[in-house]
Amino acid sequence: MAKIIDIKNAAGLIESGSSILISGFLGCGSPLLLIDALVEKNVKDLTVISPVSALPGRNHDIGKLAANHQIKKFIGSHIGTNKDLSQQYLDETLEVEFVPQGTLVEQIRAFGAGLGAVVTPVGVGTQQEENHEKIKIDGKRISAL
Repeated sequence: MAKIIDIKNAAGLIESGSSILISGFLGCGSPLLLIDALVEKNVKDLTVISPVSALPGRNHDIGKLAANHQIKKFIGSHIGTNKDLSQQYLDETLEVEFVPQGTLVEQIRAFGAGLGAVVTPVGVGTQQEENHEKIKIDGKRISAL
Protein backbone atom coordinates (compact mmCIF):
# COMPACT_ATOMS: atom_id res chain seq x y z
CA MET A 1 0.00 0.00 0.00
CA ALA A 2 1.31 3.43 -0.92
CA LYS A 3 2.26 5.77 1.89
CA ILE A 4 1.86 9.51 1.48
CA ILE A 5 4.37 11.70 3.30
CA ASP A 6 4.76 15.46 3.50
CA ILE A 7 7.38 17.49 1.62
CA LYS A 8 9.71 17.86 4.61
CA ASN A 9 9.83 14.10 5.19
CA ALA A 10 10.24 13.43 1.46
CA ALA A 11 13.17 15.86 1.29
CA GLY A 12 14.61 14.15 4.37
CA LEU A 13 14.93 10.93 2.36
CA ILE A 14 17.25 12.60 -0.16
CA GLU A 15 20.86 12.93 0.98
CA SER A 16 23.94 14.49 -0.60
CA GLY A 17 25.19 12.29 -3.43
CA SER A 18 21.72 10.95 -4.28
CA SER A 19 20.36 10.42 -7.77
CA ILE A 20 16.91 11.88 -8.28
CA LEU A 21 14.52 11.73 -11.20
CA ILE A 22 12.60 14.98 -11.58
CA SER A 23 9.52 14.93 -13.74
CA GLY A 24 8.13 17.76 -15.76
CA PHE A 25 9.09 19.81 -18.76
CA LEU A 26 10.46 23.31 -18.12
CA GLY A 27 8.71 23.42 -14.77
CA CYS A 28 5.32 22.06 -15.86
CA GLY A 29 4.66 18.99 -13.73
CA SER A 30 7.84 19.38 -11.69
CA PRO A 31 7.75 18.84 -7.90
CA LEU A 32 8.37 22.52 -7.15
CA LEU A 33 7.78 22.29 -3.38
CA LEU A 34 10.15 19.34 -3.10
CA ILE A 35 12.80 21.23 -5.08
CA ASP A 36 12.36 24.21 -2.73
CA ALA A 37 12.83 21.86 0.25
CA LEU A 38 16.02 20.42 -1.29
CA VAL A 39 17.38 23.92 -1.84
CA GLU A 40 16.57 24.81 1.77
CA LYS A 41 18.18 21.58 3.01
CA ASN A 42 21.21 22.36 0.80
CA VAL A 43 21.67 18.78 -0.39
CA LYS A 44 24.83 18.66 -2.56
CA ASP A 45 26.37 16.51 -5.29
CA LEU A 46 23.05 15.43 -6.75
CA THR A 47 22.70 13.49 -9.97
CA VAL A 48 19.57 14.92 -11.55
CA ILE A 49 17.78 12.96 -14.24
CA SER A 50 15.27 15.13 -16.08
CA PRO A 51 14.08 15.48 -19.66
CA VAL A 52 15.22 19.11 -19.97
CA SER A 53 16.87 21.80 -17.93
CA ALA A 54 15.07 24.80 -16.44
CA LEU A 55 13.45 27.75 -18.17
CA PRO A 56 15.74 30.52 -19.40
CA GLY A 57 16.04 33.60 -17.23
CA ARG A 58 14.07 32.14 -14.34
CA ASN A 59 15.24 30.59 -11.12
CA HIS A 60 12.53 27.96 -11.42
CA ASP A 61 12.29 24.19 -10.92
CA ILE A 62 15.72 22.48 -11.22
CA GLY A 63 17.18 25.88 -12.05
CA LYS A 64 17.09 26.57 -8.30
CA LEU A 65 19.28 23.53 -7.68
CA ALA A 66 21.64 24.63 -10.47
CA ALA A 67 21.89 28.22 -9.20
CA ASN A 68 22.76 26.86 -5.76
CA HIS A 69 25.44 24.50 -7.25
CA GLN A 70 23.72 21.42 -5.82
CA ILE A 71 23.90 19.36 -9.03
CA LYS A 72 27.04 17.33 -9.70
CA LYS A 73 25.72 15.47 -12.76
CA PHE A 74 22.80 16.15 -15.09
CA ILE A 75 21.32 13.40 -17.26
CA GLY A 76 18.89 14.69 -19.86
CA SER A 77 18.34 15.92 -23.39
CA HIS A 78 19.69 19.44 -23.15
CA ILE A 79 20.90 22.19 -20.82
CA GLY A 80 20.74 25.12 -23.20
CA THR A 81 17.74 26.82 -21.61
CA ASN A 82 19.50 27.28 -18.26
CA LYS A 83 22.47 29.63 -18.03
CA ASP A 84 23.68 28.20 -14.70
CA LEU A 85 23.80 24.60 -15.94
CA SER A 86 25.34 25.70 -19.24
CA GLN A 87 28.06 27.75 -17.54
CA GLN A 88 28.86 25.02 -15.01
CA TYR A 89 29.18 22.56 -17.90
CA LEU A 90 31.52 24.93 -19.76
CA ASP A 91 33.50 25.48 -16.53
CA GLU A 92 33.72 21.66 -16.16
CA THR A 93 32.17 21.78 -12.68
CA LEU A 94 29.09 19.88 -13.89
CA GLU A 95 29.11 16.49 -15.58
CA VAL A 96 26.45 16.16 -18.27
CA GLU A 97 25.22 13.00 -19.96
CA PHE A 98 23.18 13.98 -23.00
CA VAL A 99 20.49 11.44 -23.82
CA PRO A 100 17.88 11.81 -26.58
CA GLN A 101 14.43 12.25 -25.01
CA GLY A 102 12.95 9.06 -26.44
CA THR A 103 15.95 7.06 -25.24
CA LEU A 104 15.77 8.70 -21.81
CA VAL A 105 12.11 7.75 -21.48
CA GLU A 106 12.93 4.14 -22.40
CA GLN A 107 15.85 4.06 -19.95
CA ILE A 108 13.56 5.27 -17.15
CA ARG A 109 10.87 2.74 -18.10
CA ALA A 110 13.42 -0.08 -18.30
CA PHE A 111 14.93 0.83 -14.92
CA GLY A 112 11.46 0.84 -13.36
CA ALA A 113 10.86 -2.62 -14.82
CA GLY A 114 14.18 -3.89 -13.46
CA LEU A 115 15.85 -4.25 -16.85
CA GLY A 116 19.60 -3.71 -17.19
CA ALA A 117 19.65 -1.92 -20.54
CA VAL A 118 17.69 -0.55 -23.46
CA VAL A 119 18.74 -2.07 -26.76
CA THR A 120 18.25 0.44 -29.58
CA PRO A 121 19.77 1.48 -32.90
CA VAL A 122 19.35 5.15 -31.88
CA GLY A 123 22.73 6.85 -31.60
CA VAL A 124 24.72 4.15 -33.41
CA GLY A 125 27.66 5.78 -35.15
CA THR A 126 27.38 8.95 -33.05
CA GLN A 127 29.10 10.31 -29.96
CA GLN A 128 26.11 9.03 -27.94
CA GLU A 129 27.27 5.40 -28.23
CA GLU A 130 30.87 6.02 -27.08
CA ASN A 131 30.53 4.59 -23.58
CA HIS A 132 27.98 1.90 -24.34
CA GLU A 133 28.29 -1.74 -25.30
CA LYS A 134 27.63 -2.51 -28.97
CA ILE A 135 26.01 -5.73 -30.15
CA LYS A 136 24.71 -7.09 -33.43
CA ILE A 137 21.15 -8.30 -33.87
CA ASP A 138 20.11 -9.64 -37.27
CA GLY A 139 23.31 -8.15 -38.71
CA LYS A 140 22.57 -4.64 -37.43
CA ARG A 141 24.80 -2.80 -34.94
CA ILE A 142 22.84 -1.87 -31.83
CA SER A 143 23.86 0.05 -28.70
CA ALA A 144 22.90 -1.05 -25.20
CA LEU A 145 22.08 2.30 -23.58
